[in-house]
Amino acid sequence: MEPFNITINHLGSDLTLTVIPTENYYRLAYFGGIIGAVKKEELGWAWVPEHEIEISELPLYEYKMGVNDPEKPELHQISIFEVGLAIETELKEKN
Repeated sequence: MEPFNITINHLGSDLTLTVIPTENYYRLAYFGGIIGAVKKEELGWAWVPEHEIEISELPLYEYKMGVNDPEKPELHQISIFEVGLAIETELKEKN
C-alpha cells in the first residue's frame, strides 16, 4: 500500500501527517521524519513503542525550531482515536 496523508486537530490547529503503511502497523511521518506509529488492535488503536518502530528510508523526526516553524507535535498530545479514525476513513475511501 502506498503512503497517504491525513489531517488531524492538534492543539487547535490542523496537523498533516504522512501515513506509511507497513505489514504490522502504520508509521506517522512529519516533515521528513518518523514521529511515531500506530497499530490496529482488537479493541481499537494503540501507539507502537518507539523501540519497536522499524526505521528505513526516513529517520526519527528531529525537531529544529525555526522562526516560522509550528510547535513540535508531541505524541501524548495527539489523539490516538483521531489518528485511527483518519486512517480508517482514508482506507475506506481508497477501497
